[in-house]
Amino acid sequence: MNRSRRCRAVWALAIAGALAAGGSLSAGQDATAPELKAAFLLNFARFTIWPDNALPAGAPLMFCVSGDERVADAIEELARRQQVQDRAILVHRVKADVAAVCHLLYSSAGQLGRDRLLLRTLTATPVLTVSDSPEFAKAGGIVNFYVDNGKMRFAMNPKAAERAQLKISSKLLNLARIVKDGSNAFDS
Repeated sequence: MNRSRRCRAVWALAIAGALAAGGSLSAGQDATAPELKAAFLLNFARFTIWPDNALPAGAPLMFCVSGDERVADAIEELARRQQVQDRAILVHRVKADVAAVCHLLYSSAGQLGRDRLLLRTLTATPVLTVSDSPEFAKAGGIVNFYVDNGKMRFAMNPKAAERAQLKISSKLLNLARIVKDGSNAFDS
């Protein structure tokens, strides 16, 4: 195995281990369980750097959830036991018009109008946007959950992260399917 593949494998195992430890999933749960999404979200935050003016030293990380109470509950449960980058995690259930107070925003699938508004509202704002809406990352979101062969996967749009002034670790990018801004799935 060449060095690049070996490094990828080591980081994949490290992140997978962190996800498994944080998610505490039983063997019977499917890949789209709210607990698994919550574990992924915490790990996305672990591998993201916000600008100093958006996240001052010692400030808590504000995780916002729009549309799925079960994911919000799962993040709250994990936040009781864990921190991210030595920061407390606060969870806030939001509507699209107040999302700019967030550091990370998870928007569940199924609300086309809400997703369109979120992406317009948060353009160039240092918010890590995540959704399981189809084509979310191609439409300008940063992270997009999808299921492949029964397993939770994610795609990332590095240009969207750059516009949001966020630095995503190459270790995380190496595990993602990279997408570019493209045919906007939300323009119909």
